[in-house]
Amino acid sequence: MTILIYKKRNIINLLFKPTVLIVLLLTAISCEEEAISDTDITNIAEDNDLNNLSKASSDTPWDFDSSYSSNDDFQVDNDGGGAHNWNEREYKDDPNDNGFDITDYIYVDGSRLILQCPNGNERRRAEYRDQTNIDMDRRNRLDLTFDVRGYDNRHELILAQLHNDHGDARRPYATVVAENGRIRLQRTNAPTGSSTTTAAETIPFRQNDRYRIRMETPNGSRNLDVRIDNLDTGERARNTFSFDSDWSRLDGNFYWKHGAYMPDGGSNNTRQRVETISFATNRT
Repeated sequence: MTILIYKKRNIINLLFKPTVLIVLLLTAISCEEEAISDTDITNIAEDNDLNNLSKASSDTPWDFDSSYSSNDDFQVDNDGGGAHNWNEREYKDDPNDNGFDITDYIYVDGSRLILQCPNGNERRRAEYRDQTNIDMDRRNRLDLTFDVRGYDNRHELILAQLHNDHGDARRPYATVVAENGRIRLQRTNAPTGSSTTTAAETIPFRQNDRYRIRMETPNGSRNLDVRIDNLDTGERARNTFSFDSDWSRLDGNFYWKHGAYMPDGGSNNTRQRVETISFATNRT
């Protein structure tokens, strides 16, 4: 954006020119209509050249992008018994836990970060877990581009979520979910319950297509804008979920997650291949 600075005596005359008033009005309307559309979906900038990353060279998922903090976790569940977490130091020095090596499931490969869900018919996951305490009254955003490989297009696959760290939060607050050939957006209505509100808009899941997910809490509204775009076909689903008051006492404990999470297992070698990731997160 280019900002022009004028001498004081010219400002009033400039503001009241008809063309300037029209431009200002159209700009305000555009910003109000789509707060989440400030980046062109076909022009996503990479922070750096990632073509040479590999686990054979001792590169780690934290090398993939500066959005990942060394204190943030990656986690794997290989037996349905709960997630096992690794920070960057543990990933390098102690990658083995519960009979498996995390580097077999979460690793960098050229220009992609791979999160591969372990095989099995019970709950499985390979996810990034942001160590953030999000306040819904402040502006926060997850912005993720990726493709999915090895998915059977049938079992439930959670691609991204806004979760909550409070002990009463039994389910994620909001999720982007693939299941039975469709991708849907949904919000859990109460932290201790299982009922959900599902957006009317859905899009087909297409193997190997590139997708972009954006989840954003606009400043002060406590609402959550969720959007997924298929970057190859132009298909899009979007919804703004109003903040459910049942979650009010848990505010300040939200955090981002993304990856391949299969609550019921069942699809072998399913993996999310991340192309770009960025956060706009107010840490508390």
